[in-house]
Amino acid sequence: MNTDAYPFLRHEFLYALERNRCLDEATGWYSQHLVVYGDDQQLLGAMPLYMKDNSFGEFVFDWSWADAYQRHGLAYYPKLVSAIPFTPATGPRLLCAPGADYQQVATCLVE
Repeated sequence: MNTDAYPFLRHEFLYALERNRCLDEATGWYSQHLVVYGDDQQLLGAMPLYMKDNSFGEFVFDWSWADAYQRHGLAYYPKLVSAIPFTPATGPRLLCAPGADYQQVATCLVE
């Protein structure tokens, strides 16, 4: 999977976050990445996905949503986000292997 154009999806970057304990119970980021494999067990696609129990380290300010949920007795957390932790950069969130059908991989990830 080519991530040259967007360095924040590189395995080395995401792994460094995990290895250096930037993604753990203390920060509220729990890795739940989605992957799609072909019949031959070849990796076809992936999407970084994190379960969050707070909104720290995000650049979407949803505190008022969380507060509204709490006032109505509803749970806002945990939530799933497809984001690059602690990084305000916009960009793709779906990695697709060369030669793989992007739409098919995306459909598999959503299902």
